[in-house]
Amino acid sequence: MKKRAYISVFKKDTVVSLAKKLIANDWEIVATGSTCKYLNDNGIKAINSSTITGFEELLGGRAKSLHPDIFASILARENEFSSLNTPPFSLLAVDFYPFE
Repeated sequence: MKKRAYISVFKKDTVVSLAKKLIANDWEIVATGSTCKYLNDNGIKAINSSTITGFEELLGGRAKSLHPDIFASILARENEFSSLNTPPFSLLAVDFYPFE
């Protein structure tokens, strides 16, 4: 099974470098809205998380990973993989929007 990474970052200054290394090592990348667009615009093939969830981002982009098909694929133990609707994530790269 191909390893999958879930990427959702506000600060995008180093995400292309990370994504290139993952792609070079045959990882699949799933990314949220603007992160996915940024990666695609920089030549990195990434799948938009909304294609998995069937929902667009909520609350101005602050809520996008709060969906069972995303968080279950992050939290599942190996013996639970067969019960998932989507393959598990092996790597998670996130940061938060600045909260003021």
